[in-house]
Amino acid sequence: MVVFGTLTAGTTPTLRARQTSRSLVAVWMFLAVVPDVAGGDLTLAEPAGSWLEGPPLSLSRQEIGVAQLDGNVWVAGGLVSGSFPMSTASVEILPSGTDTWVAGPDLPMALDHLSLAAFEGRIWVMGGETFSAPQAGVWSIARGESEWRPEAPLPRALSAGAAAVVGERLVFVGGFDTDHRASSELWRLDGNGASWERMADMPTPREHLAAAVLGGRLYVVGGRSETDFTIGALEEWNPETDEWTALEPLAPPRSGLAAVALDGRIWALGGEIPGVFRDVDVYSPGSGSWTDAPDLPTPRHGTVAVWVEGRVVVPAGGLVAGFLPTERVELFLPESIFLDGFETGDLRLWSEVGLGAPR
Repeated sequence: MVVFGTLTAGTTPTLRARQTSRSLVAVWMFLAVVPDVAGGDLTLAEPAGSWLEGPPLSLSRQEIGVAQLDGNVWVAGGLVSGSFPMSTASVEILPSGTDTWVAGPDLPMALDHLSLAAFEGRIWVMGGETFSAPQAGVWSIARGESEWRPEAPLPRALSAGAAAVVGERLVFVGGFDTDHRASSELWRLDGNGASWERMADMPTPREHLAAAVLGGRLYVVGGRSETDFTIGALEEWNPETDEWTALEPLAPPRSGLAAVALDGRIWALGGEIPGVFRDVDVYSPGSGSWTDAPDLPTPRHGTVAVWVEGRVVVPAGGLVAGFLPTERVELFLPESIFLDGFETGDLRLWSEVGLGAPR
């Protein structure tokens, strides 16, 4: 069943199954409205859109790994409730075009604070910890496979870092080590996938950070360290020069946040300390400044945001600073894909217009 969001002025957005009604005003498609770019200047509109409640996970969890592959959203590992917070090996997948999560192949070991990325047609799991012990293991799996394949491990055990694909290469940045010291290291998988090479260190050592890729560059925001429990630093890595650039920091600073590239900008969502944030802040590389976007309906930390099929998906996370996991899933529909009574206009596929659609 394909699920759509119904948005009505003055009401709370909800999900419903597809119907033949003409009242649909949002469709999950890779569409964007292209503004006038005469003269080569592109002025992006203020970030806007609406939040919907998505299909809940079967298991409440936080400190998870999240990635999307071919429109399928994967949620792996995390901390779950028990007699005390426990790591889980559970994997749930939201197949493209459906509204029901299904069980995926369990991780090779129970992990929380792990990092996921989609790379070369496979979901990769990197780092993380179990019972507060960081580990260096790396595994991958393709859709339809039943077992995770061991890959070249990280050079050392790291947890609560971030993974991304930059310039068709897989990278892992930050995290904390077995001594619980924040790392500034940036590791890139070599072209043969046999080992990791160390790139230029990130200026600000941190863990519980968020990362996103825009325009072929890596953006890292937020986090914490053993000396600073809330970091606002935003830093950009250029893979062509292997150099970092410090940008306008996020305010207020926070850790345990999520980040996603959307509409040519970097969106920072949620986080913790002090308390838990519902804030969504958007950084524009063009202006070098931050602006506000519609808040998360549910304040949370320990989650990851992914862009898939015309919406941002934010699954699970912690509801309080510390431990209180949720199964809640929320979806953000950018205003740029709303189709409410539109007339024939300049609509393009994301792949055609290149307005910073996440890679």
